[in-house]
Amino acid sequence: MRVIAGSARGIHLKGPEGPGTRPMTDRVKESLFGTLASLGYPQDGDRVLDLYAGTGALGIEALSRGAAWADFVEHHAGAARIIAANLAASHLAAQARVHVVGAQGYLQGGIRSGAGGGAPAGLPRDDKYDIIFMDPPYADPAIVTILELLAGDRFLAPEGLLVVGHATAVALPETPGTLGRIRHKLFGGSAFSLYRRGVGE
Repeated sequence: MRVIAGSARGIHLKGPEGPGTRPMTDRVKESLFGTLASLGYPQDGDRVLDLYAGTGALGIEALSRGAAWADFVEHHAGAARIIAANLAASHLAAQARVHVVGAQGYLQGGIRSGAGGGAPAGLPRDDKYDIIFMDPPYADPAIVTILELLAGDRFLAPEGLLVVGHATAVALPETPGTLGRIRHKLFGGSAFSLYRRGVGE
């Protein structure tokens, strides 16, 4: 795995510690960020949330491309250490915080944070996110529940984008809440779906 573009371009990232983490392949990640770029994301100053962060590759790619801050949420302590190491290798640790907690716990406020300070001045902790990455284990039964939590107006900025990685066999709703699916790309057994607010209204 490597950072594809931006300030940390070419930096190799540490892989998963065990079989429980399934990072997005470089091929799919490159297609995803090409699609994001065509839509104008990320922009300088964007705030990013990387749920089920695994190795942190998605949030790190967004930071490398100009996002200002990223919160990484990963319930597995070993994986959280890998995220921290990858942030350090990419020279992006000052723009991020790793939260060792499950995705649902983070969204519902039960946050157990890793070491480090909060967001820098101008990015208070309760700001909404411009990009939310959600790439859960394909067999995770909570994927629709988390999607419904994110479909409200509490986490995603009005012009924000929700990115969901999922198996092609997983049928996601077209219009959860006020969100609407604007892109759906397939790669063998893998897929990603992009949602934006207002489309589903």
